[in-house]
Formats: sequence, C-alpha cells, structure tokens
Amino acid sequence: MPQCDTCQRTYHWKCLTDLNACSHTARQAAENSEDWHCPACTDPTQANKDTRKSYAEEKEMIKVIWQPTWGAAELLLVNPDFKAYVYSYENADTSTQLNTQSEDQEIDNLT
Repeated sequence: MPQCDTCQRTYHWKCLTDLNACSHTARQAAENSEDWHCPACTDPTQANKDTRKSYAEEKEMIKVIWQPTWGAAELLLVNPDFKAYVYSYENADTSTQLNTQSEDQEIDNLT
C-alpha cells in the first residue's frame, strides 16, 4: 500500500486504479520512486502541500508508544514448560513437506 509523502494517508492500489485515479503505468513508476503523492496532493501548490503535511502530522497522525512491562527473558521464567516449548519451536524443522498428506485431506464432508 502506498503512503502519500504529503498527507501521510495510505491507499490501496486497486482502489486507485478502479477509480481511475491512478494508472498501472503510474503505479509502476511510483513503486520505483522513493516518493509518491496521492491524487489529492499531486497538483496543489507547495504552500498547500505544506499545509496538508503539517495538518496530517499535527491532527491526524497518532503517536503510538509501547513499552512492554516484561522482558522476554523474564517470560521464560514464568512457566518452566514455556522455556522448553520456545526451544522446541526455535529449533523445529520449518521446511515445507509438500509430499506429506495433511491431516484434513482424509476428511471429505462435502459429498
């Protein structure tokens, strides 16, 4: 999803192309560029762009601050089995076995 460099709003490419607000060629150019401006911010004067940007930063953007009250190492001490579970998860073979039949392939309730 592209984010406008002026107003900081995000858009779906499909919505922009379905509304004819952006062509597929413009999408490819935007994906190759470091900056992108939504249709509303493309043509305004620099003063209007500055106003939109400051409004977005001051009124629309929400600053999210998250500070966990626990540490990962502390969490491992809460439950003795949790440490073993984390170890087995981190060391598990995550390679995909495409030849292995999944458990639900034997269930056929669609007939």
